[in-house]
Amino acid sequence: MTEEIQQFRAHVQLQEWTPQPSPTEKEHNTHTPVFEVTAITAGEGNGWHFTRDALQASLPLWEGVEVFVDHQQQGHRSLRDLAGVAFAARFEEDSGGVVLKLRPAGPSAALLESIGAQWLASEAPRPKLGFSADIVFSAAGKVVKQIIKVISLDLVYRPARGGAFNRVLNQTQQEEKEMQNETVQLSESQPTQINIVENDLSTEVNQIKQNLLQLKLKESSLPEPVQNLLRKQFDSRPYQLEKLDQAILEQREIVAALQGRSNIHGAGRIEEMRSEGDRIQAAADDLLGAPRERCMLNVPVAPLGGIRELYQIRTGDYEMHGRMNPARVQLADSDSLSNILKNSFNKIMLQQWDELGKAGYRWWEKVVRVEHMNSLQPVSGILLGEVSGLGIISEGGNYGELEITDSGESQSFRKYGGLLPITIEMIDKDETHKIRQLPRKLISSALRNISGLVGGIFTSSNGTGPILADGAHVFDAIVHKNLGTTALGSASFEAASQAIYQQSMVSSDTSKPMLAVDARFLLVPRALRLTARQILYPTFERESNIFSENMLRGELGDVITVPDWTDANDWAAIADPNLVPGIIIAERFGLMPEIFVADQEHGFDMLHNDTINLKVRHFLSVFVADYRPLFKANVA
Repeated sequence: MTEEIQQFRAHVQLQEWTPQPSPTEKEHNTHTPVFEVTAITAGEGNGWHFTRDALQASLPLWEGVEVFVDHQQQGHRSLRDLAGVAFAARFEEDSGGVVLKLRPAGPSAALLESIGAQWLASEAPRPKLGFSADIVFSAAGKVVKQIIKVISLDLVYRPARGGAFNRVLNQTQQEEKEMQNETVQLSESQPTQINIVENDLSTEVNQIKQNLLQLKLKESSLPEPVQNLLRKQFDSRPYQLEKLDQAILEQREIVAALQGRSNIHGAGRIEEMRSEGDRIQAAADDLLGAPRERCMLNVPVAPLGGIRELYQIRTGDYEMHGRMNPARVQLADSDSLSNILKNSFNKIMLQQWDELGKAGYRWWEKVVRVEHMNSLQPVSGILLGEVSGLGIISEGGNYGELEITDSGESQSFRKYGGLLPITIEMIDKDETHKIRQLPRKLISSALRNISGLVGGIFTSSNGTGPILADGAHVFDAIVHKNLGTTALGSASFEAASQAIYQQSMVSSDTSKPMLAVDARFLLVPRALRLTARQILYPTFERESNIFSENMLRGELGDVITVPDWTDANDWAAIADPNLVPGIIIAERFGLMPEIFVADQEHGFDMLHNDTINLKVRHFLSVFVADYRPLFKANVA
């Protein structure tokens, strides 16, 4: 059987950066240091297995490789990131890796030199930095057969596996000693010895060119007979690299013209790898109309024909018996069908939440204070009263304790929820359009529930609201002085704003200061929306002389239409909740409802009810913490 070999490109990060400093003593060097680094080691990296043989054969490719700080961004490499150049590649048997000398050079050289020197000189624990190789290679399955090209060696933070600094070399002194030794040897050698050296050098150069020729021909993807022709042409004589590249290009064009360009492919490149689970989730998102994850936006996936196909792929139940068949499951992954649907539904709900908010369904957000709670204990103590008036302290006198008065309001959490059943009948009929609507209907129901809870504060008990801790209803003309009966108009809204402004602050002092906050929002039923806008936005009024222009002018959005109000004449005013919170919405796990997989991962509930159940749960507590910033008009 012929072994299929494909070509790939990947950033290879082979190991945690845990190098052991060299035992060699550090020598003082005032010149630019040269580092010894490990570029890549044999083993697993990003799902690929790199063999020792493949690394040993790649040594010529590492000569002169540029070193950068960080991987390239968005497919482009900046000159500012250039930090050095690698040379003198060798294979180290002990570590099973390619070891290089690295000379800092370029705009980021100082950064690389500083990082390397500080890391080698520091004690553990050290920062987790390392080298990541950007290479093009060919592989059979997941085993790398040959490294074709080394694009760059990058210094990165926290590599999964990768190269590392080994030690710093005293390059200047070492090179001077080597040059001196070579000079002495040449001056003392006989002419015959010089010829031997030259011959050895020529042989080494020819061997390097032969290796490069083999790599170039394999990378060309040309048919074997054409490769043999070029091998005979260039193997027997010296050649220039430009001539070889030109000859390969000409042969590729000839073969492409004869066989079609689709039969010749360059080295394939893989920038990122995605699991089958990621792909099936993206396909399910597309099927149900959910937005994909950001990392999957540009990843091509095979489209699903319907919910029936998704069910069969994830369960192997092609006969629609309502049970999972592990032996026939495709795209095996830890996520069950229920989890895939849950993930897609959550994305749809979040998207629908935003869209309905723009359409006005989340009107209550402007008039309430949302508080997150860490337990389901009854919500209390959210609103503290005002600190009593500051007293006069004489010189050297003692400070008296200030009194703080609590509003005393509290409310318990309520749990809302239910099951979203996806029946075997819906799946067998391939009713994808119905399943698409489930999360949208769910989020609409949740928003309407919150809207009803907040709106009901103004309409319950015949428009006077729930009873507070002081025994009076929220809206009470005598006790709370925040209930009126006048129809909406400029004068009545001004009276409501004045009533809120003159409310006494919560305090234990005998003389209580005023709240001193005007009404900000005007809440009306749909029938009064135009009237309310003419009050707060005077330009809506067509009269030539507008007396309220500078008195009651509001900002766009200050008129709020409450969809739950049915009385066409009643209205309400409320101060800015950021200044004086009146209505509190306490949530335990977020304002949006949660979706859970109600059954076991592989069990479903097909055995008893022929359904896949998704559980919906919502913990909320909606109550009035302070009546003072609220005013209601129950118009007869």
